[in-house]
Amino acid sequence: MSVRIGNPQQTNFAATVLGGSDGISIPINNSGWALLLSVLVTYTATNTAGNRQVVIDITDPLDNVIWRAKGTAFVTAGQVVTFALGGRVQDSIELRVLQQVVASGLNVLDELDALRSDIDANSPPLMQVLSLPEGFSIPVSAAVEVLDFNGVDNNDTVSATIVFTL
Repeated sequence: MSVRIGNPQQTNFAATVLGGSDGISIPINNSGWALLLSVLVTYTATNTAGNRQVVIDITDPLDNVIWRAKGTAFVTAGQVVTFALGGRVQDSIELRVLQQVVASGLNVLDELDALRSDIDANSPPLMQVLSLPEGFSIPVSAAVEVLDFNGVDNNDTVSATIVFTL
């Protein structure tokens, strides 16, 4: 492996119910300080009506929050939404859109405004992309915690895939 990437490892977490207002804690299982590369969380909402505000925390072994992200849109009844977290993910998506707009000869600002309006006018995307800090180091025995800030239904389920390198 490269010096930058090191020895990538993956933790998979099967679908489990939230179970309470504190949400669910997913151990990363890193045996030493590690570089967190990506987190993919699948949140499955029950049919209970309500707007779920999904919060994803990275915590240390003492349960201190060292990084927090909130979903960019509410998750509603019956939806299955994937949250993709990674370094510079959002930047790369926006750059691809920008490159396509420039290549087409259209006005960049007008096209970005139209794109944002279109996204805002529709239901939440089935994938929400959140950026992790570049080169994000996590301590031994860190965890990913997922919860619904609004506490709509503790029977919602969460599964995750976490990639890190020691």
